Amino acid sequence: MSFWGFLKIMLVIMAIGTFLSFIMALTPLSLWQWNGFLHSMAFDVHRTLGLRLSIIFISLLAISIFVFRKIWFYRCRECKKFFALKKKARRLLSSQDVSVLMSVDRRNREGEKIGENEQYVPGTRKTYDTPYECKYCGSAKYKIKTVTRANL
Repeated sequence: MSFWGFLKIMLVIMAIGTFLSFIMALTPLSLWQWNGFLHSMAFDVHRTLGLRLSIIFISLLAISIFVFRKIWFYRCRECKKFFALKKKARRLLSSQDVSVLMSVDRRNREGEKIGENEQYVPGTRKTYDTPYECKYCGSAKYKIKTVTRANL
């Protein structure tokens, strides 16, 4: 089994454990008491601990997914090496004049905000092409990004 396969399995196990812990923390106390075996004080501590742990695990899961996506983006598709892609100079593919919806604050004489209006203002939509090149094999990857800005 490869490292990435192992990592995927561990993430699935962590997600299942987090889900079960979260469900246990939110269910009513009577469902988890077995014939008075658990005392309510000890179980309340367990419920709050389970809720805290589930929040921590959900946060760790979100962070690990974010980091995994960043690592995977900079991986070369050809030679399969990580952190191999270098960003080159981006170039402008197209530029269009568009209307952009903006929120404008209304203020009184003292400068206090009394409301807001929405209005369309002239703007520009630019489409960029950003090439990434592998440091090792020289293969290329392209990312297209669109930016819309108001011309004020």
